[in-house]
Amino acid sequence: MNTYSPDLSRTRSASIAMRQSPVARMNTDLSDLRWSQLSGIKRKCVCTSCANGWMNKLEHSMRSVADWVYGRGDDVLGAERDLALRTWALKTHFLLHFIDGNAGNFLEDPTGAVVPPFTAARRMYEGDDEFVRSNCGVGVSLSNGSVDFAWAFGHPTIQNPPSAGIPNFTPVTILTLGRLRLWIVTPQLHTPESVAVPPGVVASSRALRPSQLMVTEGLPGPKAITVRYPAA
Repeated sequence: MNTYSPDLSRTRSASIAMRQSPVARMNTDLSDLRWSQLSGIKRKCVCTSCANGWMNKLEHSMRSVADWVYGRGDDVLGAERDLALRTWALKTHFLLHFIDGNAGNFLEDPTGAVVPPFTAARRMYEGDDEFVRSNCGVGVSLSNGSVDFAWAFGHPTIQNPPSAGIPNFTPVTILTLGRLRLWIVTPQLHTPESVAVPPGVVASSRALRPSQLMVTEGLPGPKAITVRYPAA
C-alpha cells in the first residue's frame, strides 16, 4: 500500500507521475513503513509523447470529476465524466502493473510478475469507449480517511482458481483520492463467476449521483476484493 498527498480538493488532479511527491510505502498491515520519492519508484513504461499528450489531458479531465465529488449539487455523473473517471482509473491501474507488479520482467520472472491487460489498454488508447465501459470494472465509494492519495495494488482473494498462475492475470487496484475511492478489476484469460467488493461500493455509471456514494472504511488492501471462478 502506498500514499502521497497532492491535495485533490485544491489541485483537481492526482497524477501518479508527479516527480517530487513524497510516498509512504508499506505492507497492507501498515508494517515496514518507508518513505521515498515517486521519481524513485517509477518505471519507464510509457513514451514521452503519450505522457505529455493524451495522458496529460486525461489528468486534467479529472477536474470535472473532482468538481462532481466535492460540489454541493447532486447531478448525475454523466457520460463524459463517467468515461473520464473510468479511463483515468484504468490508466493508473495499468501503470501500477509496472510500478508495483513487475510487469516489465514477466518473461524473465513469470511467477513473480503480473500480466498487464494489453487488449484493454490498447482499446482504451484507441478510444474504444464501449469496450472500456463493458469490459473493465470500476467501482466507486467514498473514503472517511484523511489521506489525499493512496493506492493498493496486488492479488485479490481468489476462489476456485482455474489455474495456478491465474493470480498474475487478475491483479486489482484500489485508489483513494481524498473523499473518492475507486476499485478496479480487469480479470483475464478466464471469466469469473462473480466479483465481490465491500458493501457500499457501486459501479461507476452515467446515472450515478454523489448522494448514492457510501463510505468504505480505512485503507483497504487488494484482498478486500474477491474474484470467484466457477467450480471445476
